[in-house]
Amino acid sequence: MVNFCKEQMTDNHSLAIETAHSALGVPVVRLRGALTLRTLYEAKRAALQDMSRPVIVDLSAVPYMDSAGLGALISIYTSSQRTSRGFAMVGLSDRVRSLFQITRVEKLLPIFDTIPEAEVAVVRR
Repeated sequence: MVNFCKEQMTDNHSLAIETAHSALGVPVVRLRGALTLRTLYEAKRAALQDMSRPVIVDLSAVPYMDSAGLGALISIYTSSQRTSRGFAMVGLSDRVRSLFQITRVEKLLPIFDTIPEAEVAVVRR
Protein backbone atom coordinates (compact mmCIF):
# COMPACT_ATOMS: atom_id res chain seq x y z
CA MET A 1 0.00 0.00 0.00
CA VAL A 2 1.20 3.50 -0.84
CA ASN A 3 0.38 6.45 1.39
CA PHE A 4 0.56 9.72 -0.50
CA CYS A 5 1.92 12.43 1.73
CA LYS A 6 2.55 15.57 -0.26
CA GLU A 7 0.12 17.38 -2.48
CA GLN A 8 0.76 20.33 -4.68
CA MET A 9 -1.66 22.04 -7.03
CA THR A 10 -0.32 23.43 -10.28
CA ASP A 11 -3.28 25.82 -10.41
CA ASN A 12 -6.76 26.09 -8.93
CA HIS A 13 -8.59 23.69 -11.22
CA SER A 14 -6.30 21.44 -13.18
CA LEU A 15 -3.76 19.01 -11.76
CA ALA A 16 -2.80 17.85 -8.29
CA ILE A 17 0.49 16.06 -7.76
CA GLU A 18 0.97 13.73 -4.81
CA THR A 19 4.24 11.99 -4.03
CA ALA A 20 4.90 8.93 -1.91
CA HIS A 21 7.02 5.79 -1.80
CA SER A 22 5.90 2.25 -2.56
CA ALA A 23 6.41 -0.66 -0.20
CA LEU A 24 9.83 -1.24 -1.82
CA GLY A 25 10.77 2.43 -1.50
CA VAL A 26 10.16 3.40 -5.13
CA PRO A 27 8.97 7.00 -5.57
CA VAL A 28 5.39 7.15 -6.83
CA VAL A 29 4.05 10.33 -8.41
CA ARG A 30 0.24 10.36 -8.52
CA LEU A 31 -1.38 12.83 -10.87
CA ARG A 32 -4.97 13.91 -10.28
CA GLY A 33 -6.69 15.88 -13.03
CA ALA A 34 -6.12 16.52 -16.72
CA LEU A 35 -2.56 16.20 -18.01
CA THR A 36 -2.39 18.88 -20.70
CA LEU A 37 -0.08 21.52 -22.11
CA ARG A 38 -1.22 23.75 -19.26
CA THR A 39 -0.28 21.26 -16.52
CA LEU A 40 2.58 19.15 -17.83
CA TYR A 41 5.52 21.18 -16.54
CA GLU A 42 4.85 20.52 -12.86
CA ALA A 43 4.16 16.85 -13.61
CA LYS A 44 7.49 16.51 -15.42
CA ARG A 45 9.32 18.30 -12.62
CA ALA A 46 7.84 15.95 -10.00
CA ALA A 47 8.65 12.81 -12.02
CA LEU A 48 12.19 13.92 -12.87
CA GLN A 49 13.04 15.29 -9.42
CA ASP A 50 15.43 12.52 -8.40
CA MET A 51 17.05 10.97 -11.47
CA SER A 52 19.08 8.56 -9.33
CA ARG A 53 16.00 6.50 -8.40
CA PRO A 54 13.31 4.70 -10.40
CA VAL A 55 9.86 6.29 -10.55
CA ILE A 56 6.29 5.14 -10.99
CA VAL A 57 3.75 7.59 -12.41
CA ASP A 58 0.22 6.79 -11.23
CA LEU A 59 -2.36 7.99 -13.76
CA SER A 60 -5.41 6.40 -12.10
CA ALA A 61 -6.92 9.83 -11.39
CA VAL A 62 -6.14 11.33 -14.81
CA PRO A 63 -9.41 11.35 -16.77
CA TYR A 64 -8.01 13.17 -19.79
CA MET A 65 -4.67 13.75 -21.47
CA ASP A 66 -3.90 15.74 -24.60
CA SER A 67 -1.02 15.18 -27.01
CA ALA A 68 1.22 17.50 -24.98
CA GLY A 69 0.57 15.43 -21.85
CA LEU A 70 1.41 12.28 -23.80
CA GLY A 71 4.58 13.96 -25.03
CA ALA A 72 5.53 14.79 -21.44
CA LEU A 73 5.24 11.12 -20.42
CA ILE A 74 7.34 10.07 -23.41
CA SER A 75 9.91 12.69 -22.41
CA ILE A 76 10.04 11.35 -18.85
CA TYR A 77 10.43 7.82 -20.23
CA THR A 78 13.27 8.78 -22.60
CA SER A 79 15.06 10.72 -19.84
CA SER A 80 14.77 7.64 -17.66
CA GLN A 81 16.15 5.44 -20.42
CA ARG A 82 19.17 7.72 -20.95
CA THR A 83 20.09 7.51 -17.27
CA SER A 84 19.24 3.79 -16.87
CA ARG A 85 16.55 4.75 -14.39
CA GLY A 86 13.52 2.52 -13.95
CA PHE A 87 10.23 4.03 -15.10
CA ALA A 88 6.68 2.69 -15.12
CA MET A 89 3.12 3.94 -15.37
CA VAL A 90 0.01 2.53 -13.72
CA GLY A 91 -3.71 3.16 -13.62
CA LEU A 92 -4.58 4.20 -17.16
CA SER A 93 -8.24 5.08 -17.61
CA ASP A 94 -10.01 3.74 -20.70
CA ARG A 95 -9.80 7.17 -22.33
CA VAL A 96 -6.07 7.54 -21.69
CA ARG A 97 -5.41 3.94 -22.74
CA SER A 98 -7.29 4.67 -25.98
CA LEU A 99 -4.99 7.65 -26.65
CA PHE A 100 -1.96 5.39 -26.09
CA GLN A 101 -3.39 2.81 -28.51
CA ILE A 102 -4.31 5.33 -31.21
CA THR A 103 -0.82 6.84 -31.09
CA ARG A 104 0.75 3.37 -30.84
CA VAL A 105 2.86 4.19 -27.80
CA GLU A 106 1.29 1.55 -25.54
CA LYS A 107 3.94 -0.92 -26.76
CA LEU A 108 6.76 1.56 -26.17
CA LEU A 109 5.92 2.69 -22.65
CA PRO A 110 6.09 0.39 -19.60
CA ILE A 111 2.46 0.22 -18.43
CA PHE A 112 1.26 -1.90 -15.52
CA ASP A 113 -2.10 -2.47 -13.87
CA THR A 114 -0.94 -2.06 -10.28
CA ILE A 115 1.77 -0.32 -8.28
CA PRO A 116 3.15 -3.64 -6.92
CA GLU A 117 3.60 -4.95 -10.50
CA ALA A 118 5.29 -1.72 -11.56
CA GLU A 119 7.61 -1.58 -8.55
CA VAL A 120 8.85 -5.13 -9.14
CA ALA A 121 9.60 -4.21 -12.77
CA VAL A 122 11.52 -1.02 -11.96
CA VAL A 123 13.45 -2.53 -9.06
CA ARG A 124 14.62 -5.47 -11.21
CA ARG A 125 16.11 -3.18 -13.85
